[in-house]
Amino acid sequence: MKKRLDIFLPVREYPREMLTATLLYFFYLFTWIGWSAWMPQYLANEKHLGFQTTASYLSIWMFCAIFAYYLCGWLCDLFGRRYVIPSFVLPAAILLVVMGYLDTPASLFWVGLVLNFLITGSFGAGLGYNTELFPTQIRGTAVGSAFTFGTAAASSAPANRRLDCDVAFDRGSIAAPRPLVRYDRTDLPLRRPRNDAQRAHRLRRAKELIRHFHHRA
Repeated sequence: MKKRLDIFLPVREYPREMLTATLLYFFYLFTWIGWSAWMPQYLANEKHLGFQTTASYLSIWMFCAIFAYYLCGWLCDLFGRRYVIPSFVLPAAILLVVMGYLDTPASLFWVGLVLNFLITGSFGAGLGYNTELFPTQIRGTAVGSAFTFGTAAASSAPANRRLDCDVAFDRGSIAAPRPLVRYDRTDLPLRRPRNDAQRAHRLRRAKELIRHFHHRA
């Protein structure tokens, strides 16, 4: 195969494998980027822990998560990735929902510690699948291209943090869903107002929501 700089070459040569690899990168990185962007603000602002406590929590979580890479990889060698990786991902998805309902600093710390450990642990072993999808002669280019496409799409995660003024948590991903988006659907202008009375009602409702969230802030 002729070697040249062509980011779309793997897409043309191995479209199915590239789709699989790109989606894998997207789901993993969407989760991680969204988690990294959401968690500091969630702890500091919504749970009122403050910057110093939040920084301490995150530092401890990230240090402990270093060992998750090795543990997950070691368990994958013993029992196989198809069993070990879901055992990390699925409990993490459940804990993400649970964490949205916690209020005490101690519960937030311990659940967040386990949650961050599980989210981080499967990254190394999980993303290792991508290198096995492509033949040697194009493996580097294909993995690099899939990472580029997946990361570009996953970078939208922080932008999804606020779907409207009443959103409390990030939107999810298949790899490990974020805590639930909480809002009252009747407050959303899903249909165009039919008359001036509806427009006035929705305008008043919007002003009430703005005042409500300004008061909470």
